[in-house]
Amino acid sequence: MIRDFEPQTPIARLTKAEKAWLSPVEELAGEDVPYWLIGRRAEAEQPRDQQQRHPDVPYWLIGRRAEDWMQRVVDHFRGRILFVQTGTSEGDPIQLEGVLHLRGPTDKGTLARLIYHAQGVVAPDTLLEALAATVETRRGIPTARPHVAGTGTSRKMISQITAHLGQNPAGCLTPRQAALAAKVLKHGNKCVWEAAAMERWLMLRHADRFLKAMPVYPEGEPQGRGIVICAGGMKYFTCAWVCLKMLRHLGCTLPVEFWHLGKKEMTPEMKALVEPLGVKCVDAYVVRRRHPTRTLDGWELKCYAILHSRFKDVLLLDADNVPVRNPEFLFDTLQYTETGAIFWPDCNKLAPERDIWKICDVKYRDEWEFESGQIVVDKERCWQALNLAMHYNEHSDYYYQHIYGDKETFHLAFRKTGKDYAMPERSRHSAPGTICQNDFGGRLLFQHRIKKWSIAQRHQPTVGFRHDAECRGFLEELHRLWTWRWHGSRR
Repeated sequence: MIRDFEPQTPIARLTKAEKAWLSPVEELAGEDVPYWLIGRRAEAEQPRDQQQRHPDVPYWLIGRRAEDWMQRVVDHFRGRILFVQTGTSEGDPIQLEGVLHLRGPTDKGTLARLIYHAQGVVAPDTLLEALAATVETRRGIPTARPHVAGTGTSRKMISQITAHLGQNPAGCLTPRQAALAAKVLKHGNKCVWEAAAMERWLMLRHADRFLKAMPVYPEGEPQGRGIVICAGGMKYFTCAWVCLKMLRHLGCTLPVEFWHLGKKEMTPEMKALVEPLGVKCVDAYVVRRRHPTRTLDGWELKCYAILHSRFKDVLLLDADNVPVRNPEFLFDTLQYTETGAIFWPDCNKLAPERDIWKICDVKYRDEWEFESGQIVVDKERCWQALNLAMHYNEHSDYYYQHIYGDKETFHLAFRKTGKDYAMPERSRHSAPGTICQNDFGGRLLFQHRIKKWSIAQRHQPTVGFRHDAECRGFLEELHRLWTWRWHGSRR
């Protein structure tokens, strides 16, 4: 029978980021092509009533008969409906022809995204049916998604689908879409896809397509040098205050931008405290109206702020970073002049067996991961690499499963695009709860605190931490100036 389901409470709830993912079919075809999902009951899931009516017929034969009916359905709508088959186990001799195969284990999240984009579902009473009933439809697809139970005759199933298409012709392929669907079937079925392999391949294609369509560097826009700090919310504003005061204490006169996410993270009082110190506060949500991005949160904001700051040459500092000396000289170093980018090493290396090398199509390199608490970059010379890093961060719901936060998005993007960078040697300096970083002469330059400064507690002196007394003094000053107890955002 055919059933029109109104969306209920989702079993696998889709986030805004998941909804923004392109369907696998759209990635393969290059544009949106409507499709139906078609599933197959596993041997252990054959209906008991069929087994009871036919006790001498083995399960696999009953499954074969149902598969034959489904094949007739696929053949009948060939050129009019693109079917995507899921749930076929590896080595299963029963496989439909003329469909796009997504074989192998498929988790609920991946299956839910497939269903979200699907025009309809043809399946027995399995998990696929349950998700079809509870996963909402995307815009442009009827709210009630049809589900055809794969237990009737092929003639009945064909009649049910035909009736639905009569009411919803958008589920049918146009001649152009039919040609694209044929291309998808030809190239998409060259190998047996597992869900994870398909997702990896699709993300690689998506990134390559993004690189080809990347806009050129905007002439005459960003100019000069400056410092960018993501400083929104009570926790990070406190740290950024200490960083800013230390910069000015060391004689740094570069203009500074404090980036934040929305008004709650940067109140008028907070702006009034820092603007006299040469700071412009930038609301990323306002900038996002002009420069849309799919995902924008804490880690993603760092790359976004670099790209859309008003500076051409940017020193990005994490809010909890404390410079030991005025860092302006970095822009005039030979290494920066030659490469246009300076990154600092983290304490680990990406192992050769990590999936992220294949996901990004980057050849393994025995080199340090990036520690992105400080970055110096010429946006014009590194425009392609920075935009690719932003693409990785924009799809953080996928890439962050394979790397920790934003730091390796820069590393992999620079290697992917072939853009050189300079990197000082690892520092031998140490302080508790702190990542120390040197300049190119081996002298201590940055102290990136792991334990954040807090205005709500009294910090004890930290052995080996340079300018510790001054930093605690800046905290006491902020405590006197800021009515922090009444500030709502604690991000």
